[in-house]
Amino acid sequence: MNIALAAKVCFSTYCGRWEQPDINKQARHMIAMTRRHSVKRAIAAATLLAMAFPSVTMSAAQKSTRARPNGPPAGPAYASSITGVDCSNIVERARDLKPLLPLLRSAALKGGLQVERDEFETSETRSARQAAKLEQLLGGTRRIVAAIPLESYNFTYHADAGEMSAGGPFNEDLYHVGRDYSNRQVDLQLFRETLTTETYDASNAYGASTEVERSNKLRMALLLGKGAVQKMPRLKLDVSHAKALKASPRLLIVGELRAPFVSFSYERISPATIDYPYETRLASYGLHTKINCAVLTGGGEEFYRWTF
Repeated sequence: MNIALAAKVCFSTYCGRWEQPDINKQARHMIAMTRRHSVKRAIAAATLLAMAFPSVTMSAAQKSTRARPNGPPAGPAYASSITGVDCSNIVERARDLKPLLPLLRSAALKGGLQVERDEFETSETRSARQAAKLEQLLGGTRRIVAAIPLESYNFTYHADAGEMSAGGPFNEDLYHVGRDYSNRQVDLQLFRETLTTETYDASNAYGASTEVERSNKLRMALLLGKGAVQKMPRLKLDVSHAKALKASPRLLIVGELRAPFVSFSYERISPATIDYPYETRLASYGLHTKINCAVLTGGGEEFYRWTF
């Protein structure tokens, strides 16, 4: 086999060990990042990288694509805002809800969602500690009441038929990729974002080398258990209502956390090759949740309702 061809094939199939910069460069980079950015942002990034991306080695070319958050609302404020909210009044009360997603996102970045199991404690004890941690985060409640933006979903209006179509917000097997069908979960994605991107020089034992761009992503979803995905049927809408829905689609949910409460996975979902030098690493949090109802709204008006 031609040596150049062998190098290309082996690089694409991960023959040999990729060589990356010395791990000490990561520490030097974090110091430099602290100088360039705020201390708070550097600590948050370092915490997530240590938790979810232990093998990441930064380069001086790192760039952050994450916007600086304004700060999540306090847990007690969230808990107070959802008092008395249920499936019968969620649409009317949605405007008064304190946002849940920034609260969960901030906790995930700081490593504050999970509790580590001690080897001497039972699963029941660990589950109780996990529940207590989440209750404290949410201001003393296990209830999940939130308005989830759906701008990323492809809502399409068919003017001749007067119908709006979309795939629906519920996903199957996005959290447990590749497992047996009987173990697949239905989930509801809360958010997915790119936290950082960086570049590094990679090479293999055959001498093939390239610069790889790596993206570190964070995803969070509600895990709804096993079952069939509930699709959204085509909705009969006039033009004005269709425009209102497409302009600001939101999913209002009412539910409650349940054991085992939190799952976490870390995947390299897009390995780099010499022909495609891009790598994606995904840290996924799943909150086990019993959903009572989910309501599709736009412009404050209800368009469709799922019950569970």
